Amino acid sequence: MDDQTQQRIQNQFQARHSLWTPKCGLLSFSPLYILSENLIPPGNPYHERMILSHVSHPQHLYSSFHILVLYAPAGVPSTRRAFFASVLAIINHPELGIDPQQLIITGDFNYSYLRPRLSANASTDWLAFLEGNMYDCMHHNDLHTVPTFQRPSKTSSTLDYIFVSKDTLAHHLISNNIDKLKPDWTDHNMLTITLTFQHIPIGPGLWKANPILLQNASFTAKLDSKLDHLADAMSSAHTPQANWDALKSELKKWIRTQGRRLANQRSTKLRDLQQQRIDILQSNESNDRRLEQLSTIDPQIHQRSLFD
Repeated sequence: MDDQTQQRIQNQFQARHSLWTPKCGLLSFSPLYILSENLIPPGNPYHERMILSHVSHPQHLYSSFHILVLYAPAGVPSTRRAFFASVLAIINHPELGIDPQQLIITGDFNYSYLRPRLSANASTDWLAFLEGNMYDCMHHNDLHTVPTFQRPSKTSSTLDYIFVSKDTLAHHLISNNIDKLKPDWTDHNMLTITLTFQHIPIGPGLWKANPILLQNASFTAKLDSKLDHLADAMSSAHTPQANWDALKSELKKWIRTQGRRLANQRSTKLRDLQQQRIDILQSNESNDRRLEQLSTIDPQIHQRSLFD
């Protein structure tokens, strides 16, 4: 991943912390989840394909954990087996202090649990480690059979995973999903999970208007009208600073109300479309029939995507 792409993603999501390699990225959107430096030894032959970070709270209000991001090699199975053997060696490295009970592993594994001869694509020790210690979060709500990758030829596969510690973090899993993204961004779908941690009291923080709202013609038209109304309401009896502060306060309340309304409308419709897509992929229809149905759903998802 080049510097320009990293910066575009950073600007789009306004991440508080981020780690990058040429092939992987890890972002935190909250000051409550602090990422350590990438703990993968630079001498590791696969260091561009891994990010390992220790995640902690600044006041230690939840138990810290490690997150491991992977992008396994495609192509030759022996290279992939060597890659996962290297990953397991890192997990077991005593100096890194990784607790398998406080671990999240995610990324593109470039193998599928839905295909035969799994051991040909990943080391048996790696598969045994996942089986004994980790939980595939897409099994929640039976999403583990939904394809996560689609080739231009329209063939699809399940290659991406999120694993969490089976005996600890898995008990905090409350939701998961697989969402279609715009094809000019990626040919992979987005996997998401929600884990509940101990409640952490926080203040309101710094509010910023979402710049994506300015791409909505209806919002910008209403914004022009609102600004005219607020300008007309300014009082000559007040100082310019007092009028400016009052305008900012009223405008902030109005934008937050409009933003929530538009976001709720959009997210509801997008969630409905994503669920229709999952239902199609899990149906017993022929592949041609599923592709025909997706050709109607996918453009609607792209139109409403966060990444317009």
